[in-house]
Amino acid sequence: MKKLILLLLFIPLVSFSQKLTDEEISKEYELLTNEYRAGNFSEAVNMADKLLKKTDDKFWSSHTYFYKGLSYLALEKTDKSIFSLTKAIEISPRVHFYNSRATAYMVSQQWTKTIEDTLKGLDIVNETDDIDIEIKRSLLMQSAVSKYMLDKDYCDDLVSANSIRKIDDNEFYVSLESCN
Repeated sequence: MKKLILLLLFIPLVSFSQKLTDEEISKEYELLTNEYRAGNFSEAVNMADKLLKKTDDKFWSSHTYFYKGLSYLALEKTDKSIFSLTKAIEISPRVHFYNSRATAYMVSQQWTKTIEDTLKGLDIVNETDDIDIEIKRSLLMQSAVSKYMLDKDYCDDLVSANSIRKIDDNEFYVSLESCN
């Protein structure tokens, strides 16, 4: 009888610790991204926490941490955003993870760390043939703003960003003409 009771107590633990299949993870991840896109950032964080307990797959874990970080950033919880984005980068360094963490560093006015992440992101962009030109421009703009705030030369980054897509007057603190 004691063995039966112990066995019955153990069975629920085994079933809760099982990992999801790729298809199940994909469905939960889609729900998470839908919550994020709908602006339900607190719910997206909760869903991310649950999903992270159900998978140890690098792709799904890194992308789940990414959306968790973006959600925290939208909730103005910058430290938690940086932590989650750092976890995503530790699992799988990707250009959009660096771009987003650079944004979080900018929000918290950590200019040197912003520049470091933009450089790492640009290194990834320069190593690949499949370049997302808008992310490259975003990295260059973030770098230029951070360098401007640190009184460093920002013109090369600003000119490069402008060559990708024209910089609007309200996108940067100073005119592009100051770089001529």
